[in-house]
Amino acid sequence: MRDAAEALGPLLGLPDDRPFLRFDPEAGPDAPTYKLPVVNRFVRDRPVAWVDDELGPDAVARADERDQPTLLIQPDPRIGLMDEQVEELLSFATRRSPRPCAAEL
Repeated sequence: MRDAAEALGPLLGLPDDRPFLRFDPEAGPDAPTYKLPVVNRFVRDRPVAWVDDELGPDAVARADERDQPTLLIQPDPRIGLMDEQVEELLSFATRRSPRPCAAEL
């Protein structure tokens, strides 16, 4: 949410005014990935790279059925985002943007 955007944005060179999503863990306590409905509404039919340490089988199934390019990255919460995962994200963004820019992630 906002804390992550403020903490990661400057490290990744992202603009301060980019959107962020708000999640309510209590909204879907029985769903494997409680964030999925909010992410689906935000993403709609656009390509998306989703980085989250809490991606369940429902998120993977949704990614597989989407018509738009979808990249899921699930870092180990004990380690964090690894260099290889960052490279994968940058490669995904570069393939989808006329200008290779981390702000497109």
